Amino acid sequence: MKKEPEKKYGWGGARPNSGRRKSTGKDNVSYITLNMRVREATVNALREAAEREEISLSKKANEVLTAWANGQPAQPDPAPDALAAAVNRLADVIEKIVNRNEED
Repeated sequence: MKKEPEKKYGWGGARPNSGRRKSTGKDNVSYITLNMRVREATVNALREAAEREEISLSKKANEVLTAWANGQPAQPDPAPDALAAAVNRLADVIEKIVNRNEED
């Protein structure tokens, strides 16, 4: 009997190169698909604006959401919890020790 090469996959599961091709966009930014319920009047207004600009509804919705997000005030960084603060202090001490050893 011939010895068959070991397969990387069996009968179940995804096959290599199957499914949709993955793309990251032209500007190498990762995207997430958003699924949401929106009032019909809002969708109609977005659709009409997209048709006037001759772009897709998805692209128009992206423009509107991006403009909204850019207009929001910056969120302050949350205060670290006790464990994170301790780890940060430890990292600072280690960095000082390493810098002293490099100077010697």
